Amino acid sequence: MLKYAEIANNLITWLRSKTQILALICDLQTAMLATNPLAKVLSVIRAVITRWTAYYMAYHQLLELMLVLQMLVKTHRERVLAGNTATHRKAKEMIKVIENPVFWHSLQR
Repeated sequence: MLKYAEIANNLITWLRSKTQILALICDLQTAMLATNPLAKVLSVIRAVITRWTAYYMAYHQLLELMLVLQMLVKTHRERVLAGNTATHRKAKEMIKVIENPVFWHSLQR
């Protein structure tokens, strides 16, 4: 579990550092509101080190965003991968995490 918690923390940190990706996530969620009025627009939250419930909430929120993140990777892969070599490499690493069903299953436990 600790391995996947560290991966989740890295994914959250990466997502929060990319304002363009956060905007795309918001756009995708807004578009989903048209088909599901009960849906809501969620943000990526980061845990506070001194509060264990913050980790629970951050991972829970990430799980709530799972489908949106997977849709983001499928529909906007080129925009996610845009950038210099180091940025591109990190984006590929994060895409692998987003597409990994074992990661999402382990995070649910």
